[in-house]
Parts: sequence; C-alpha cells; structure tokens
Amino acid sequence: GVIKVTSGRKSVDLKAEIREMIRVGMNEILTKDRGVPEDEVPAMAYSAYEGFVVKWGVELAGRTEGQITNPGNITSSIALARLHAALKNHDCDWHVLSAEEWQAK
Repeated sequence: GVIKVTSGRKSVDLKAEIREMIRVGMNEILTKDRGVPEDEVPAMAYSAYEGFVVKWGVELAGRTEGQITNPGNITSSIALARLHAALKNHDCDWHVLSAEEWQAK
C-alpha cells in the first residue's frame, strides 16, 4: 500500500511551516542570545548560510537533510516530513556558537 507521509498536507504547506519555524527560531536566538534589535534581524540566507553563521555566530544544528537549503528546493515528501518533525520536536534547532566554535568558522 501507499503510506501517507504528509498526513494529507500538501508539500507546499510543509515547506511554508518549515520556513516559518526556521525564521522564528532564528529571530528568537538572535534577539535573545545575540542582542540583535528586532528591527535589525536579517532574513534567513539559505544560499549564503555559511556566511550567515560566520556573521551572526549561530547555526541550525541537528538538520536532517545535510546542507542547509531553502525548503522550496526539497522535493522529497519524506525529507520534508523528516525536517518538519525535527524542527517541531526541537531535534533540529538554532544554537549559539561558543567563542571557539565561532572563531573556527
């Protein structure tokens, strides 16, 4: 039989929810832990993620799909569901780099 991985939700909906969870988590860590004013929080830079990590000293840890990519570029419904679940359960979450980790970037 066929297994419904997305529980009836369209992949477009999952992609939007994933983007929102990433954005909200990024916003929270930058404002609370890095002291970035709310109006200066950058947009998520999927295509320039490594530069983003170097500049802001935070990273998305526990990602399920290898390199960070715009959720719109993920074509597998299984990969989308896995990433969505990891973000929702905080298995994939933003974390502040230590001074040593940040310097190593």
